[in-house]
Amino acid sequence: MMNLLVNRHLMIALYSVLLLSQVLDTLASELSANTQWVVVVFRTAPLLLLIGIIRKPSPRLLIWLCFLLLGYFVGATLGAFSPNRTLWDFVALAAASMLFIVAMFRSRYLSKQFHNNDVSKDSE
Repeated sequence: MMNLLVNRHLMIALYSVLLLSQVLDTLASELSANTQWVVVVFRTAPLLLLIGIIRKPSPRLLIWLCFLLLGYFVGATLGAFSPNRTLWDFVALAAASMLFIVAMFRSRYLSKQFHNNDVSKDSE
């Protein structure tokens, strides 16, 4: 079970689904085309800033991702319970929740690995 939750591919998939849901939710809105792209940039920029986590994860960056995901979770929850809800609000809610859990488990797994490596180096 733990290997599944710290799986890099699962994290990439959920990260992609969250990004895609942000873009598609904005494009499904009734904003003008120019305004939509500005909103897309503002909704996806924070996630894109932390894309390095996928290439080289560290416990500290994963924790920052979790803090960021709390904001996306709140936004998706508000969207899911508003009268103007769309399917993408529920997709974003599910993706943010699952990605938060995966990132927390992966952070804990990596911190234990780093701690075990430090202890083994000290004992030599």
